[in-house]
This record gives sequence, C-alpha cells and structure tokens, in this order.
Amino acid sequence: MKRVIIYLIKKDEIKFSLEDVTEFIKTGKWYEYDDGYILNRIRTNYKKTDTSEDIKLMMKSIIERKPPKEIVKMEYVTESTKSKKKEFEGKISDLKKVVEDVSQQFRINKNNVFVWDNGPLEITKIGRMVELSESVNLTEGDSDKINQTVRIFDRISKRSVPIMERDDSLMSILSSQALYSIRLYILFDLDHFKEDNPIEDTIEDIRKFIDGKLSHRDWK
Repeated sequence: MKRVIIYLIKKDEIKFSLEDVTEFIKTGKWYEYDDGYILNRIRTNYKKTDTSEDIKLMMKSIIERKPPKEIVKMEYVTESTKSKKKEFEGKISDLKKVVEDVSQQFRINKNNVFVWDNGPLEITKIGRMVELSESVNLTEGDSDKINQTVRIFDRISKRSVPIMERDDSLMSILSSQALYSIRLYILFDLDHFKEDNPIEDTIEDIRKFIDGKLSHRDWK
C-alpha cells in the first residue's frame, strides 16, 4: 500500500503537497480523501496500460485483498545494546543481498520481494542502564524518554527512582531486552498457479534456496 500510494503521488494522481492539503482543509474537501477515494484511484490506475507490471501486481493485491506470502522470518528477544543492534543490522543486510538472487532464480520481479524488519522493538522506553559509549550521544528525545519513565518511591533511600532500577521489579529485567524481527515476503501473481503447480511448492523451493545461501543464519 505504501509503495502504491507513493507511485500515485509521483504520478500526480493524488495531490498531497502542503499547499494542496491546506487548500483542501480550507475548502472542506479534505473529508473526501478517505479509503474509498484511495481505492478508486488504485482501481483506475490498475487498468491503465502505462502502469508497470510490478505496481499493477501490488494494486491487484490490494483490490483483491490477497497479501504477499511470508517466506522466511527470524524473531528473537535479546539485549538492547549497541553491539546487538549492529549484529541485527548484519542479518538484515544478509537477507537483502539474497533478494537479487531470488529474483533471478525464480523469475520474480525484485520490486515484489519485500524485506521487512520490525526491530529492535524495545520493551521499555529506555533501558535500565545506558551504555557508556552511547551516553555522550544522548539526544533530546532520549532525555525525554528518561524523564517519562515511571518512578516509584523507594523506602530505603526515601526517594523516587525509575521502576527499572528496582531489583524486585519485572521491568528491571525487561528494560534491557528488545524484540528483533526480520521477515521476507514475496507478492505472487496467484493466477499463475494451478492445481498441478501449487504455490506452496514454490514457496518451499524458495525457502530451501535461501537456506542454502544463508546456511549460517537461523531462518524459519
């Protein structure tokens, strides 16, 4: 959906400049820009001959509500440290490098292969301890996170402390952890698959191909 909307904006099929939006609000036309409006623009452009095949397939997926297929994924919880984030970036890079190989091997437009990562997703706004190497680079946003942390009264020190600093708090354990998640999706044209050539077989072949290319990674 994001890629299709960007395409429509570039094609000037949807006007979303600051000036346009301001004008729509002033004239009361802003309410017209809803899901129905976007879907109508998608349907119209899907029928146009100058729309590229990869974009058409994305539009078809939206119109028919048939999303991309998940091929492989990797999800795990571990420390939210600079070194772990760096390691995670390496895994994302590995998977992105395989996209070209998958595209050529299975004759799939690489624009219809999506590498999605949702990590590191930190369980709390800020960890129990800030790494020394990072403390000098704290941004205004980091400082804001620190100020927003839940504080509780400590009977021993007679002062309020961040909840993550209490050893008897579950948050003291979770505050240093993050969820790391990477997935690879492929948008197939389902009309190309028949009973004697089920899509499940192709997906399994692609999984085995990726396993062969990234045997050192624990993909599922």
